[in-house]
Amino acid sequence: MINLILDFVSILVFQISEIFLFEKLIKKKRKIKLIHIFLGFLFAALQIILVYFDFKIIMPLITIFYFSYIFKSIYNCKSKESINYSAIFWIINLLWDICVMMAVNQFELIEFYERNVQICKTIGSFTMSATLFALANSKIMIRLINNIYNKVLNLKLSMNHITLIVMTYLFLGFMSSENLGDKFVVTILLIAGFAILVVIISFITMKYQLILFKKTNEILEKNDIVNRKVITQYRVLKHNLESKLMGVKTVSNDEAKQLIDEMILDYNSSFFIKHDVNAMPLGINGFVFEKLYKYQDENLDISVTNKIKNNILDSVGSRNYNLFCEALGVTLDNALEASKNSQEKLFYLEFNETNDKVTIKVINTFSGDIELDKLGTVQYTTKEKGHGFGLFSLIGRKNLTITTSIKNNRFINFLEIKKKANQETK
Repeated sequence: MINLILDFVSILVFQISEIFLFEKLIKKKRKIKLIHIFLGFLFAALQIILVYFDFKIIMPLITIFYFSYIFKSIYNCKSKESINYSAIFWIINLLWDICVMMAVNQFELIEFYERNVQICKTIGSFTMSATLFALANSKIMIRLINNIYNKVLNLKLSMNHITLIVMTYLFLGFMSSENLGDKFVVTILLIAGFAILVVIISFITMKYQLILFKKTNEILEKNDIVNRKVITQYRVLKHNLESKLMGVKTVSNDEAKQLIDEMILDYNSSFFIKHDVNAMPLGINGFVFEKLYKYQDENLDISVTNKIKNNILDSVGSRNYNLFCEALGVTLDNALEASKNSQEKLFYLEFNETNDKVTIKVINTFSGDIELDKLGTVQYTTKEKGHGFGLFSLIGRKNLTITTSIKNNRFINFLEIKKKANQETK
């Protein structure tokens, strides 16, 4: 009878510790009703019955679903929130149990445990409850658990994923209890439990970072759309203002005309949007515009043609987007520098796409001689100051093709990058 009372009390205390920890995590006020107290007593009795009839295998699942319901009912939280926290708590409890088993083995307390099972179970249960209370009062642990939970929530893990994790740890717990007397097996299972936990947390962290990158990209795209609208409105304003000033000039005296000419000249010199950013593909328009901006004072004759309607990042995928920008950056730097040093100073940029590729054609004038057969080799460069590594580093890259040619004294770079569905994998 005393054993049953100890079991019953220890389970009740354990429930209180779990509820207290959950309250600290979600920071909501509890609303405990008589039904909750009744369910708490019923759950304690059910656990004792399951242990007595050796149905311990189903206890973890019942525990998770019981606490999921209790958390949701007492704190009026979302179902996913209560389920995720219940699974996290259960894994913490299981790892604690395995640690206790390893300690029993390590200090050769198997015989004592077998002679005093009830005492050991009671001590273990109260110790676990004390640990949960300690976690609830640790700001660092509360922050850590909430951080893991928020990442899990953002990943939108399905019940299948949660069930797989629970079943994995259920197997570890079962094997530990079955091999309680084998120090080596229990140690291996404990290491495996923590290793799996590290892998799960690492996986959640990496997936969470990917989600953050996607959200960041969405924000950048929205900013890009807004900026393009502002630039368009600014161009219209500039055009209209210049037209009005020219109209005023027709009815002005010589001094006023000179003043207006100086105003227009000064206004144009401080405004570098000679090329409509809207005429460039989404996803790289800002990148290209930045390259052109560096040559704002070089009086280059620049033309841009865009036949791409889709976002570049969406078309080629994040895996090859950086490669694409790297290749385009090297090509633009070389072409703009060569065009600047030439007599005609012509630069042409054409964006296009097919069903399986995104293509960019860069045409520029140049001065001097270029040895096409040496382009893309180490140490060969067409610049006065350069090392030749830029183009060489891009040759032979997977999913990217670069071809060069000279026609009518124009240097032509042609870049092709495969779209996502056609990219080669390692």
